Order: sequence, then C-alpha cells, then structure tokens
Amino acid sequence: MWNGLFGGGSASKPTASQGPLHEEGTVECRTCGTEQPFTRHRCMECGKDPWATPEEGFSPESSSGGRRKGDLGNAAAALPPLPAVPSLPSAPPVLSVIDRMQLADQESVRLITSQGVSEEWARFALASCRGDVDASVCFLFSTDVEAALRAAVEATNPTEAAASSSSAALHESYATTQVADDHAECAICFEPLCSKPCAVFVDNKHKRVCHHFFHKACADDLSSNFRDCPLCRAKFTTTLEVPDIDADPEGWYRVCDKDGDGDLNTREVFEILKAQFPIDHVRLEKDLPKLWQRWDPSMDGQIQKHEFLGPGGLLAFVRQNFIKQASLGGVDGGMPDIRRDKLAWFNYFDEDGSGELSQQEVARGLVKSLHVVHSQGGVRAVDDMKRTVASLWGLFDGDGSGEIDRGEFVARDGLADTVIASLAHS
Repeated sequence: MWNGLFGGGSASKPTASQGPLHEEGTVECRTCGTEQPFTRHRCMECGKDPWATPEEGFSPESSSGGRRKGDLGNAAAALPPLPAVPSLPSAPPVLSVIDRMQLADQESVRLITSQGVSEEWARFALASCRGDVDASVCFLFSTDVEAALRAAVEATNPTEAAASSSSAALHESYATTQVADDHAECAICFEPLCSKPCAVFVDNKHKRVCHHFFHKACADDLSSNFRDCPLCRAKFTTTLEVPDIDADPEGWYRVCDKDGDGDLNTREVFEILKAQFPIDHVRLEKDLPKLWQRWDPSMDGQIQKHEFLGPGGLLAFVRQNFIKQASLGGVDGGMPDIRRDKLAWFNYFDEDGSGELSQQEVARGLVKSLHVVHSQGGVRAVDDMKRTVASLWGLFDGDGSGEIDRGEFVARDGLADTVIASLAHS
C-alpha cells in the first residue's frame, strides 16, 4: 500500500494508454471529452467512466449534456444574457499651450495688452496660467517669455518652430531700438520717419495691430519675409500707408485711430504726429495736455471726428503749424563727418552721454554714415550691418566691457579708422 501511494506500485496510477492524462493531473473523458481530475471514476458530465473506451456509434455531440473542454453546451442557453456595459465617455483631448492660446478669453487678453504687452505674449501667459489674469501678469514679469514661447512652439510644431526661430532672431535684432524712437526714426533704416511716406501694420480686416510706424518701403520689404512687428511681435497681414492729412483727412483719422473705437486718444495722436512731421516731439509731448484742451472741446479725453475736422481742431492746427514747417524742411542734417572729426562723430551718436558707444549706437551710426539703406538694399542690408557689428565687436572692445569708450574708438586701427576705411570704399 505504501509503495502504491508513492509510485512504487503499478495498479493505482493509470498509464497514458488507459486515458488522455495531462501533466497537470487532469484527464479528458473518452466519451464526452470533459476535462476533470484523473482521480474520478465517474465522469462529472456524462456519468461514464472517463477512462473507458466509448461505445461503438457514440458521439459527444449526441450525448445529452456532454461537452468538450471549453464548451458550455446547453448550459450557455440557460444563462441570462450579460448586461450591456455602458461605454465610458472619451477623454477630452489634451491641449497644448499653443492650442490654449487660441482659446484665451478676449477680455483678459485686452486687459493684459493694455499694459503694453503684445497680444501673442498675453495669450501665451494666459494659456500658461490657465486663464488667471493676475498670475499671467506675474508670469510675464518673472519669466523669459521669449524662450518659453519658443520652447512651446518647438514642442508643438517643429516646422512652425523654425519660423518662430527666424522671427525671434529678427526681434532680437530690433530689441534695442529705443534710440531710433528717441529721434523719431524708422527703426529699420534709422532715417527720419517724416522724410518718407510711413506705414503701419494691419490685420486681415485692415485694423492696426500695434502703435509702431515705419517707412512704407521698409515695412513692405520686411513683410516679404516676416509677419510680425520687429519691435513688439504683433502679428500682421499686410502694411497700410498713412494718408496725407491735408489731402485725405478722414483717411488719416481712420489710420490714427489705432484701437478702432472711432475716437482719438493722446497716444494715438502723439505717435502719428511724431512720425509724420519734423517737429520737436519732446516739446510736443510736454505741451500736449494744453493743446488737448483746444482740440477736445467736449473735455471727455477723446477727440471725435467732428472735433478733429472743426475750426480750431487738430486738423486746422496741423495745417497751420506742422505742414508749413515740413515744407521748409525740418530734418536734422547736422551729422558730423567722421573723416574730419572722430570725436564729434562719437559724441553725436553717444545718445546717453555715457562716454561709451553701445552696439546699437554704433550700428545706427554706421547705417546713417554709410547710407546703407540707399546704397546696399534696404532691410536686409541693415540687418547684415547689425550682425557684422555684433560679430566684430570683440575686435574693438579691448577691455571686454561690452561698450566702446573714446580711447578704444580713436585708437590706431580702431573702430573710427575702420569706419573711415569703409567710407573710402563705399
């Protein structure tokens, strides 16, 4: 008995020839095919000996209740139908920051752009801060928005990222053009804005997208490769020439009305007068509150069209004072000749009187002295000049301070000599 239990005997354990025994300790009934423990002597399905040879003419299909492994047989029909599983709602798509920019609340965008921020940056900040205006303002002042926006674009669309990178390079090239604004110059060519017809950037509805003015030719040249303002990055569709106020006062009024509300505010008027006429804009800015009282008889802070066109209004004042001055020529032509007086040239372009020249001041001086815009081909030539100044800066900035002082400027083979040599070959 002990030998039988532990495999010593042969009678207690069936052999493979006696039935289809599986290694896991189960056997298939030879009559109905039901799998069951090999220790059973009566099939749990058909009641026959699972090891016995089926009777002649018997088939599992004809056996009542007989089923093979994995077959529920008649039992399946007795089971109630399974309840339908309700379909789960599909998860909402995960939107990128760039996608959320298009969904930004327009009123929130307006609040932020009123602080002088471009609409693109405002939308990006709102998308990054889930629409929280206060958090968005903090984000704009505490984050390198340019780098963050570029990274978001790259993560969303590699093709668009390349265009964004090109646009960022352009924006960086014009990032320090305060000196051009101080002199009412076109930020692209550094020539006085009032010396040529000006233009603004507009969207597909011909609404202005920012406060900036450029020479029409420079703006058109720029728009052939870019679609955002080089100063504030506002997106535009095309350029719009500023009409002559004397010949088309109503057209001039529409262009001056930057925000499109039908009225003119002080900033809109100041910027367009500064761009179109050779005036002392510093004095104009100082006198504007007093002048505004004359131009705005309703005293509501805005100039309506009837006030603009009426006697004693802005149009009459411009015709009487600025147009006559423009015809006499008010553009400053007193730029020193560097070949005759190096230090006079240095002092002329040392805008902040620091005794040092920045890259922006030098670039402006070279563009004006070498007549780059007229002789070398517009916007691209100006950009090339700026890049050249940046790449060669280390040769002239001997102490590595980032600025060129008078000694470095007039030194033998220094920047002044280089400019003079360039003039000789221009």
